[in-house]
Amino acid sequence: MPLILNRSLYFINDFKYYLVAFAAFLILSFLILLFKRNKFILLLLAICYSLLASFAFGETYFRYIYDQSDGLGFLKVNQKWHQRHVVFNNYFRRDRQFDTDKLPGEFRIAVMGDSISFGAGIEKVGDRFSDLLQTRLRADGFNVAVYNLGVSGTDTEIQIKDFTNFKQLKFDLLIWQYFLNDINPATGGEGTQIITINRDKFLPRPPLSWLIDRSYFADWLYWRLSTKYSRTFTDLLAADLKAYQDSVIVSRHREAISHFLAQARKENLPVVVIMFPFLYQTPLTQAADAVYDQMFKFFTAAQKTVAVIDLKSIFRLYPASELMAGRFDSHPNELAHALAAQALYEKILAYISNL
Repeated sequence: MPLILNRSLYFINDFKYYLVAFAAFLILSFLILLFKRNKFILLLLAICYSLLASFAFGETYFRYIYDQSDGLGFLKVNQKWHQRHVVFNNYFRRDRQFDTDKLPGEFRIAVMGDSISFGAGIEKVGDRFSDLLQTRLRADGFNVAVYNLGVSGTDTEIQIKDFTNFKQLKFDLLIWQYFLNDINPATGGEGTQIITINRDKFLPRPPLSWLIDRSYFADWLYWRLSTKYSRTFTDLLAADLKAYQDSVIVSRHREAISHFLAQARKENLPVVVIMFPFLYQTPLTQAADAVYDQMFKFFTAAQKTVAVIDLKSIFRLYPASELMAGRFDSHPNELAHALAAQALYEKILAYISNL
């Protein structure tokens, strides 16, 4: 009984504006019919009730059933997606509980990266490339444990700094997932500013903004029918490419990477870099691919200390829409993660063949 009561109160609180509007419209309809009743009035009320019922159905669907992520975090449904699918462990990572005690003969692999490693847009953690890799290796009889350290919104320097907090886990191999926007600072960077500014700039004016702020259905419709959402992706890509044209930023970025790889070499920690390309297709895609190739050459120049996996050559065999998490999320989907896991599996066998 308390459970039913709590759920009823939750529904009433969540739907309070619609319940008030429906009650008000019901009273108004009664008053209209009380003083004037004809075919036109009945038809008008029937249309209004149909529209109200349709909107209520749409609101219920997008508030409680719809289950798609949003790569920019603009849509209200993105909050629900995270509530349903994201659970953090004892190290505040989206993974199982981390155990500091290493089992005898266990080969530990760390996965370091941003929202791609985190699994943005991936409902089940078992469908991420890190988890698929662990499943495949264990199925082949290897005593392997893969630890996913990925955090959404982090840049290269933050990832490097955070990795030092996990040395007590005694990793035997590091998989470094790299994406081109990792060059931009996660805190106060141009990309972060674009998302914040565009979100506020593209919102409509009152009274429509009032409705969108309170309705999951209206919010989804607004961004679904607007081209402004897509424009933000293009703006973000332009900001990332701009960073690679700044010699000071590029120099600092590469220096941070080189220093980290040198430190890994001193600690006898093998590193496998797996590079993800931009999936969202814009007029800037060709320029982004050129920058990708430059960074690929930079990483391969350090081939004595790292192995590099080029996913662009694999992903370009598929239409971008088949690899994206959704209409509003350009993160790699389950197929893209499976392709990445396969490429990693083939590369990592050389490191664990003697286990």
